[in-house]
Amino acid sequence: MAVFKLNPLTTFLLSSYFVSIPVWAEEVADSTTLPEVTVQAQDLEQTPPSIQTQPCKSLLNQGNSETGALLKQINGVDAIRKGGHGLDPVIHGQSASRLNVLLDGAKIQGGCPNRMDPPTSYTEVSSYDQVTVIQGVQSLQYGAGGSGGTLIFKRTPPAYDPDQAIHDKISLMTSSNVMKYDANAEVSAVGKQGYVVLQGNKKEANNYKDGNGDTIRSSYRSTQGHIDLGYRPDHNRLFKLSLERSRTEDALYPGAKMDAPKTEGNMVRLGYEQKQVASNIHQLKVEAYRTTVDHLMDNYSLRTNTGMKMKTPTSTETKGAKIQAQSQWQSTQITYGVQLQSIEKEAIMQTAMGQNKAAIWPDVLTSTQSAFAEGLTPLNGQLTLKTGIRYDAIHAKAKRVNEQFGNSTPKQNYQKTYKSYSGQTQQDEANFNFLIRLNGKLPIQQAQWFAGLSQTYRTADATERFAAKSDWVGNPDLKPEQHNQFDLGIKGTLTQWNYQANLWYDKVNDYILQDNAKNQADLTTSAAQTKEVQIYTNVDATLYGANGSATYFLNEDWDLTGKLSLTKGYNDTDHRNLAMMPPVSGQLNAHYMHAKWEGGARFNFALEQSEVDSKNTQDQKTPAWSTVDLYAAYQVNRTFKISTGVDNLFNHAYYSHLSYDPVDGSNIIHTNEPGQNFWLKVSAQF
Repeated sequence: MAVFKLNPLTTFLLSSYFVSIPVWAEEVADSTTLPEVTVQAQDLEQTPPSIQTQPCKSLLNQGNSETGALLKQINGVDAIRKGGHGLDPVIHGQSASRLNVLLDGAKIQGGCPNRMDPPTSYTEVSSYDQVTVIQGVQSLQYGAGGSGGTLIFKRTPPAYDPDQAIHDKISLMTSSNVMKYDANAEVSAVGKQGYVVLQGNKKEANNYKDGNGDTIRSSYRSTQGHIDLGYRPDHNRLFKLSLERSRTEDALYPGAKMDAPKTEGNMVRLGYEQKQVASNIHQLKVEAYRTTVDHLMDNYSLRTNTGMKMKTPTSTETKGAKIQAQSQWQSTQITYGVQLQSIEKEAIMQTAMGQNKAAIWPDVLTSTQSAFAEGLTPLNGQLTLKTGIRYDAIHAKAKRVNEQFGNSTPKQNYQKTYKSYSGQTQQDEANFNFLIRLNGKLPIQQAQWFAGLSQTYRTADATERFAAKSDWVGNPDLKPEQHNQFDLGIKGTLTQWNYQANLWYDKVNDYILQDNAKNQADLTTSAAQTKEVQIYTNVDATLYGANGSATYFLNEDWDLTGKLSLTKGYNDTDHRNLAMMPPVSGQLNAHYMHAKWEGGARFNFALEQSEVDSKNTQDQKTPAWSTVDLYAAYQVNRTFKISTGVDNLFNHAYYSHLSYDPVDGSNIIHTNEPGQNFWLKVSAQF
């Protein structure tokens, strides 16, 4: 059981600085007799092009409803594929714990050290109302880390309608190649002072065929459901309780050494929101959550295995709480709060008979205690300044490092792998983060510019720090990554055009690199180099890129959109490219909407990726590819809607550059994407 323990510095910050902000604001208000003012963040701060918010239903116009596959429609988002389930999002060339993923305020940690089940795999897109993709660091409110970006899935409390207290939504989708079926149902009952929402989803995916007609092991079955309860004692207050469960069975992964017979995730969320708490506190939000995952993977129950039969049962528990308030001091809007998080992970590799062989996660506990404050100040009618600070006190330890697993203990594995291992099995960090951003208007039609500078830290995760498998060993002495980021963007409207573009640059000190031991001879022992062990070390790195899009409105019914994304990554210490960098990619989209009809065509493409890490046997050149998708929808009446389409119309055979196992260098598997896939969906609202 995780226990939060405040150190003196954290206590000082919480008690004297952040808690004093509303008191300080109240004193100023008393002395100057300022009128009560309520200012919303969106009124002061225009949304930069690196933040994209859209309704979840706008992503559901394709024949693969897996969350990672849907997110790839958003410009700048790519995904790592190991199978049909659990595509792992990538933003700014970064994934895993370099991204913050918030599921209606909660965080969940996957149970697979090799990321068969990233946090988004516990997200049923059709059960959320909107998704926001934040590229890079735009705010310090969402948690520690998040150097690559943040994904925010949100459910909106249903509105009260005295003429219709109960709402029902159902949908059923099937496709010729990927999804055998996807059924979703939701019912909500809303009164003047409260609501109840019940939702459930069940789907089954096939072993799809690629463009060559070859069958790809990618099938799975999943169920998901949640209940939301809300109570409004008055217009300003809202209490929320949410319970959610998801379960995936018999998931096949051709890009990994094991499959996943069973994965189950559970989420409990509590929330409280209040407006106009006091004259000096305009908004208050309190959130608490507990999420758990039980994950089982093995190499024999779902595949033929002539070697040693192995299994790895894993479990994770994530607990968190956040108190956030908003106040006004003169013209500055201040958002401030405290945040607590605890993550506990355990993954023990065993024989089929249950004999322990290795502790990939030897009961790892990582706790984070944070405090943050952001100010938003209009400097004049054309310019707005945003500043922010965040303090993170982090404690990480492995509890079972001295237990025998197979022929050695985890601590002995660290000693056998790293020449200068300190012997530590726990680490403490105190990280200060800051950001400063300017938003301004340009003297041309509805044009705005944005510029930001930030320094944030990302601590090593449980795998990077404490993995203890014979050929895959974490490094307990890792330093946190220091990301120094700059971004610059513009967006605007010109008659029939909407456009936006942004450039970003990230200079990383102590970037945590996964590498082969033989490439790090100064760090690793000769035994580890001979065995080709996967290890972790700190290097200096540079990442940079650009994103852009433009939409041309032909008339009231038709619009044309083009999107382009570029990402580069370089290992400055070892003078080589960073592996797993997405290629230049983009999309051209023609969209039509008139009366009851909607339709369109997408041209998706990626250029050849030739800038690879030559010393990483997994990082190989990837050819360019392109596909065409068609989709259409017809609103039959107020109740029924029919949608249909085809993905990969010309049945192109291709694979993504991010489609292999980044751990297993001896067995390089490129997992081809689905071939031609016709789909049909019927939905209804009552």
